[in-house]
Amino acid sequence: QVAEWTDLEHQFKTVQEERGWKGSPPEEPERRPRTIEEAQEWFNERVEAGRKQIRALRSLIMPKLFLGVRSLVVYFIAAIAIGIPFYLFVEPSALGMDATKDASSWAVASAVSGAAGGLLLTLVMYTLASMQQSDAFRRTQQLTAEVNWLHQIWLGYAREQLDDKQAECEKRQRAMIKERENKLRRFEETHTRKLNEIQSRRDREIREEEQRHAQADRELNMQMRNALTSAEDTHQQARQAIEQYWIAETSRTRQSLADYQRDRQRAELADWSELKNDWMSAYNQFHSSVAELNSDSQLQFPAWDQLSTLWMPSGTTPSFLKFGDYALNLETWPGAISEDMRLAPRVTEHVLPALLPFPEQSSALFKIRDAAGREAAVAAMRTLALRLLAMIPPGKIRFTILDPVGLGESFAGLMHLADFDELMVTHRIWTEPGQIETQLADLTGHMENVLQKYLRNEFQTIEEYNAAAGEVAEPYHFLIISDFPSKFSDLAARRLVSIINSGPRCGVYTLMSTDETKQLPHNFTLADVEPAMECFVYRGGAFHAEREDMAYWPIKIESPPNPELFTRLVRKIGEASKDARRVEVAFQRIAPKPGEFWSRDSRREIEVPLGRAGATKLQTAKLGRGTSQHMLVAGKTGSGKSTYLHILITNLALYYSPNEINFYLIDFKKGVEFKDYASEELPHARVVAIESDREFGVSTLQRLDAILQERGELFRRHGVQDIAGFRNANPNTPLPRILLIVDEFQEFFIEDDKLSQSASLLLDRLVRQGRAFGMHVVLGSQTLGGAYSLARSTLGQVAIRVALQCSESDAHLILSEENTAARLLTRPGEAIYNDANGLSEGNNPFQIAWLDDEERNQALRNIRQQATRQGIEFEKPIVFEGNIPSDITRNQALETTAAEFGRRETPVAYPSIWLGDPVEIGPPPAITFYRQGGNNLLMVGQDAEAAQGIQSAAALAWLAGGTPTATAPTVYLLDGSLPDTVEAETWNT
Repeated sequence: QVAEWTDLEHQFKTVQEERGWKGSPPEEPERRPRTIEEAQEWFNERVEAGRKQIRALRSLIMPKLFLGVRSLVVYFIAAIAIGIPFYLFVEPSALGMDATKDASSWAVASAVSGAAGGLLLTLVMYTLASMQQSDAFRRTQQLTAEVNWLHQIWLGYAREQLDDKQAECEKRQRAMIKERENKLRRFEETHTRKLNEIQSRRDREIREEEQRHAQADRELNMQMRNALTSAEDTHQQARQAIEQYWIAETSRTRQSLADYQRDRQRAELADWSELKNDWMSAYNQFHSSVAELNSDSQLQFPAWDQLSTLWMPSGTTPSFLKFGDYALNLETWPGAISEDMRLAPRVTEHVLPALLPFPEQSSALFKIRDAAGREAAVAAMRTLALRLLAMIPPGKIRFTILDPVGLGESFAGLMHLADFDELMVTHRIWTEPGQIETQLADLTGHMENVLQKYLRNEFQTIEEYNAAAGEVAEPYHFLIISDFPSKFSDLAARRLVSIINSGPRCGVYTLMSTDETKQLPHNFTLADVEPAMECFVYRGGAFHAEREDMAYWPIKIESPPNPELFTRLVRKIGEASKDARRVEVAFQRIAPKPGEFWSRDSRREIEVPLGRAGATKLQTAKLGRGTSQHMLVAGKTGSGKSTYLHILITNLALYYSPNEINFYLIDFKKGVEFKDYASEELPHARVVAIESDREFGVSTLQRLDAILQERGELFRRHGVQDIAGFRNANPNTPLPRILLIVDEFQEFFIEDDKLSQSASLLLDRLVRQGRAFGMHVVLGSQTLGGAYSLARSTLGQVAIRVALQCSESDAHLILSEENTAARLLTRPGEAIYNDANGLSEGNNPFQIAWLDDEERNQALRNIRQQATRQGIEFEKPIVFEGNIPSDITRNQALETTAAEFGRRETPVAYPSIWLGDPVEIGPPPAITFYRQGGNNLLMVGQDAEAAQGIQSAAALAWLAGGTPTATAPTVYLLDGSLPDTVEAETWNT
């Protein structure tokens, strides 16, 4: 009640202060509640009524108008509301004024009247608002006061009830205490009586039990004396029988012992003979096994000078890698030599090859503490590196070398590999902390790719994957680290732990030397990596294995060859490896089977395989579904970009008929990549531009823009939203998807002019609007850097990115700022297909199939023959060859004019001449000569051959417009060229 009353009073005072109301004290109610329940009920009713009254008071509109400066606003509004009508509608004569309405005096009079009327109206409104507010305030004040009064009354009733309850409680408590004392007294009396009865019964039973015990004791003593007498008699008889038995058994045992000794001596002689034979046989077998192992080691791991002359590329991977020899001494091997000198071996020292199992456990850790240990560790790692190069098939191994202390000097001989293939040694030996972090990050990225894209749960190891992958097998990677932890950051150390522990499954192994005197990085211990490595510790001038069974014997590290021989070997292996990185996936792997030729429907999307993605699946390109509408292809020279475009075009043409897809091909490169599609008359091709000019490229974009507008009108007429809807509604009307392929598209933007602006606008429109109309854009380029390029907003709409080998800066541009996976691509044709706008989660590495020119041309011929067999009529493509002069024999207008020469009765009235081929989609440029002044042609320039070509074509065109009999037109030739020149010979011809 206190909270509710306080809250109600607070609300009332808040409103009272806001409105500035001061009233008279409230009146005391006439009636008084008779019970506490009635007081509570009245209290609740008054509180609820008070709250409603306060809400009603707050909702009064008229009193709010006179708070603060609002009263002035009300006054001005009232004055204006009265003054303006007064000025407009009341005549001045009504006030006895001799003036017109336009006079200033009437305006002043109207203003004064409006002010007086406004004041009067404001006072009336204020009076009404005050009366309305005062009534509400008095009711609220009365309710608030009654709430307080009722609360006090309720408190009085409550105190009276509390006193009554208190007295009643005290009375009950006194009664309970008295009852408890009576019960305790009765309990004590009963307890004393029971205790006395129990004591008497116990004393009586004890006396009875003592009497029974005395009687039983007397009876037991009598029985014991009788039994003792009987036992003595029985014992005497048994003793005599045992003595007789012992004499007989002793005689028999002595005889058996003599027989056993004779048999034992004979058995010991036989056992010794057998033991000696077994021991010598085992020793001889061990000796021969050591000899055989050393012989096999010499065959598999010949000396360096022999290897330099006998080495041939291997076709298989080795089972072991040798880096030295164990100095095996049987005297230090517990249990290897018998304590019996008769079994002592003739030779106690042997040499065993020190081997690393490959590929199961090929990571090695060399622990050192001084300069001698470092030199031995470097020698071991150099030896292992050279053995790896010699025994693993060429091109199937990569080295990442970190030498922060030696600055690359320790492994400088391996850098000769970079002369043949820089990727075999990742371009250089890395020495600085930032470089180390980057290289380890690249290796972990490679491992993530192998685990997530290749192995997954299908293959346990990289060996199983390579066996299934064939030509796209992954090479082995060896990380060589000298002088760990020098220049290793905490981040690099954490990455190293991941590489060592997870790397072997991915074909990534580590050869590392660590200086145990150096402080390790934070949160790094060797125990984190030792289980995944073969560990060796340098002590006593030699390395020892940490494995318990091999720890007794020192290892003599096999010395690397001298620098000259080392270099010769490395260069010989590098020469064999330089072309081994090339991978060719046969086109037949992705080409359609005979029954799949032109079997696919493009109304929903187009899908075509491009190459192999791992061992078991193909990578496909999908256009037309979701955001996957357009494609960006980028890669440096030699990366396989042209092959990719050929694969895309040829395979689409094999899977889809010309009624399903059409091509618009523009090549800005200085080459003839797309010429075969024109010469072989690919039915799907509508435009083929070779070494295209920018003008022709823009003209092609304009043509596609016009098609886009045409299809928009077509879809609106048929009430459909996209190409699939149109084809479903009109199954007999062909409407193919259109694929625009522009190689080196940045040539559009090499100059900041009208052409580049038009190209940018048109490409942006095609990219943004082409989806619904079945138009897709494929843009190819060697690099996306440079000052001029397509707008980033347009490229952002291209969801599919295909990245081939490229620089690190281009890797950011092709995919995304955070996705640099493209810089890790190592061979031509290796690419990343990303359909997530370049985000790293969309990366799908794959190998592009190989399609040579002859196989491509044969496929194009098969396509044309298929079109002929099916009776498909197709237009010949518009071909623009910017690399060759115009061919007048392809001019259809001139050919038509010449064909009518024999049938024409009168010469052409207004002859035309053709200057060459158009640089846009349209008819060849022509000039028509009319019979009027100024119809002449002047050519200015230094290209005499081009000028002569135009003049020759003009002469032929002029003559073709004549008739066989007419003398007109007449051509006069004035030749100023020197005799015996090409120009003169041409005109003579």
